[in-house]
Amino acid sequence: MGNLSDADVSEFIKITVPEDKKNELATHKQVDYAYQTEDGLRLRCNAFIQQESHAMAVRILNNSDCTIESLGLPEVLYEICKLNSGLVLVTGPTGSGKSTTLASHTNN
Repeated sequence: MGNLSDADVSEFIKITVPEDKKNELATHKQVDYAYQTEDGLRLRCNAFIQQESHAMAVRILNNSDCTIESLGLPEVLYEICKLNSGLVLVTGPTGSGKSTTLASHTNN
């Protein structure tokens, strides 16, 4: 596979950036967003404009079925997921499992 042209990257950004985030890209020259392909592949994307060229950093998210139990997470998370109010923060460095942890809620 050869190199992607600026036009290729620009077109991919145009197609994948959600409508409500396009203004952020135009204003701040960068935007973070999630994208899911038609076949269910989940991507975490950072699109940015650098030296008048379009660029992206894309990370493929774990697509396997994950549950609180299969991830070995504390059972108290079942109770937290049932809360109707309040603030729950899921924090950590890149690659530490934040998105996987959040996805485990939807699979329970």
